[in-house]
Amino acid sequence: MRSSALPVVLALLSALASAGNLILQREASRAAPAGLRWWRLLGHLLRQPRWLAGEGSWWLAFALQALALHLGPMSVVQPVLVTELVFVLLLRRLVMHWPVRGAAWS
Repeated sequence: MRSSALPVVLALLSALASAGNLILQREASRAAPAGLRWWRLLGHLLRQPRWLAGEGSWWLAFALQALALHLGPMSVVQPVLVTELVFVLLLRRLVMHWPVRGAAWS
């Protein structure tokens, strides 16, 4: 029987990386000029370091999740991935200094 500690750690890191993706790409897209057609918006975002960092974070999250699922059962890994929501709220509040309502925490 394999230890489930490593898949849990990998799933937590995947959730954190995915939360980082959401925060970074949302912040970058908020700074985009309004009214751009999708191809111009894509061109604008591809020149934004934060958006690209978010994309890299998404690929890292994907790889960590795949590795966690390779090493552990879905019944162990999948519930841990839900912590992404907690990480999003923490990053939003502590790193980006955006307000988080009390209802979101509960």
